[in-house]
Amino acid sequence: MTRVHNDILCDIDDGKFVILILLDLSSTFDTVDPSILLNRLKHRFGVKNKALAWLRSYLLKRSQFVYIENERSSSRGLPSGVLQGSVLGPLLYSMYVAPLAEIIEKHNMSYHFYADDTQIYLSFRPSDKAEPDLSRFRIELCIQDTNCWMMANKLKLTE
Repeated sequence: MTRVHNDILCDIDDGKFVILILLDLSSTFDTVDPSILLNRLKHRFGVKNKALAWLRSYLLKRSQFVYIENERSSSRGLPSGVLQGSVLGPLLYSMYVAPLAEIIEKHNMSYHFYADDTQIYLSFRPSDKAEPDLSRFRIELCIQDTNCWMMANKLKLTE
């Protein structure tokens, strides 16, 4: 059982209402900006020297082509993204979106990230008549701030 499931079940057992928001991102791995990611790796996570140079060569100046029955298409550059099927793809994406945690925490909400899955949740006691409206307001502000951060970081919520 994941942490989110455990938290939700414990809150329900405690008599609380729980709201869970599942964020669906559009073409997540394909829209990661390598320059933003490299900057974040260097300044937030302290990756430097040879490790940073290796990751730079892994992320920049990539291309792809299609090969079918001995026929090869022309190569096309890939200006953004991390390789989704790679071992590093989910880890690099998680590092890319790490600052999003601070936005969610600012709104006193809980979260769980796993690769491109984002879950945001909060619980409250139904006995406080104002709490449902306050919770809705917190959620709306959190989603607005999350959406602004995602747009600034070239990610997009699916509508």
